[in-house]
Amino acid sequence: MIAPIDLRVPPLATLHARRSLKWDGYPSDVLAATVAEMDFPVAAPITASLHAAIDRHDLGYAQAHIPRFAEALSGFAARRLGWRVDPEQLDRSFTGRAALLSPLDRLVFDRKRMTDLFEFDYQLEMFKPAAQRRWGYWALPILYGDRLVGKLDATADRRAGVLRVHAIHRDVPFTKAMTAAVRHEVTELASWLGLDPDPDPAT
Repeated sequence: MIAPIDLRVPPLATLHARRSLKWDGYPSDVLAATVAEMDFPVAAPITASLHAAIDRHDLGYAQAHIPRFAEALSGFAARRLGWRVDPEQLDRSFTGRAALLSPLDRLVFDRKRMTDLFEFDYQLEMFKPAAQRRWGYWALPILYGDRLVGKLDATADRRAGVLRVHAIHRDVPFTKAMTAAVRHEVTELASWLGLDPDPDPAT
């Protein structure tokens, strides 16, 4: 049986006594938003494990491979989030690939950092009048390898059961491999949404 999660937020005086940037980096009259593990009490098993490590003075570097970590993370994702995570994939070294990002992804949420790191011009345009949009109502940034290379303008047409692709805005010239990888991600997105791929997508 899974132990209940304590979601009681500590008093403000307790939170402001913390040394994290969120609670120590702003004046006391600034009320930060409550976010996930940052503010809720730490689960008892984690607290016990940390105390045990301190009692052993076990403060060195962790192993590159932690036994059963992948299985534990996969199980947690399934129980708490309903995600399907392949533990074998977690143990593999990282290789770049294509991915369609949410406009709210942390990689692009901070526009200044995004511009400084990736030289990528993007912003969410859902609040702009249609005539002023450059990339679309909910354009998805396109990540390829370690670069942001474009935006996908697509709409879920639930009535027709199709993911409509209105445009793929390329910030750099796409190679054949990039084009194929992005098309694959669009097909995967359509499948995840329970839709068919656009039979006549814009390019």
